[in-house]
Parts: sequence; C-alpha cells; structure tokens
Amino acid sequence: IVNDRGQVPSFGRLLFMRYFLMGLLQNLPVLGGILGLVNPLLIFRQNRRCLHDDLAGTYVVTAGSVGAHDVANEFA
Repeated sequence: IVNDRGQVPSFGRLLFMRYFLMGLLQNLPVLGGILGLVNPLLIFRQNRRCLHDDLAGTYVVTAGSVGAHDVANEFA
C-alpha cells in the first residue's frame, strides 16, 4: 500500500483513514449498508481503487512490481 507519492503511508494514517474511518461509516444505519455494498464494487473502476483507498489517498501495488515514481505517475 502506497500513497500518491509512491511512499508507504504512516501506520497511523493507514489505521485511521483506511480502516477505522471506513468501519465507522459502515456502522451507520442505512448508509453503512449501502457503503458496505458499494465499497468493494468500486474496484472495477479504471483506477481500481475502493472507497477506503480514496479516503486514505492510497493505492495497492504488487510488491517489487513498480517503483515509487511509476506509482505517482500512473495514478496522477
């Protein structure tokens, strides 16, 4: 998991923005159920990012497959 600069984000940012915030949103009545269904379906977009990736400003990459500059350029 890297940020838009191709760097590994801090543990706190990953924990809060990617996991905690999304979990909190999914526990809201009605809206949480909709988010729980929509979030994984967003992987089929052109940029292959789910809602939790958008919220945290992260991308999932295959380890060793791209350099940091490639990631920043690919998703800019």
